[in-house]
Amino acid sequence: MKKISTFMLLVALVGLSCNKFGDTNVSPAALSSPTTRGLLTNSEQSIPGLMMGALSNLYSQYLSEGPYPGSS
Repeated sequence: MKKISTFMLLVALVGLSCNKFGDTNVSPAALSSPTTRGLLTNSEQSIPGLMMGALSNLYSQYLSEGPYPGSS
């Protein structure tokens, strides 16, 4: 029982002693709040890639194949 309580105390001390993880890898050049105009422009630029991408080509090929009358 003493080993368990010592282990629990050690885990609590280790867990509560680290409180500076919020400042890790903060980029000084990054925007704190991005502009919505820029986000909308980026999403509008990616629409043609989604519409003409490989997945849509495979989907249109799948839809163009008709049902087979018999087994092949």
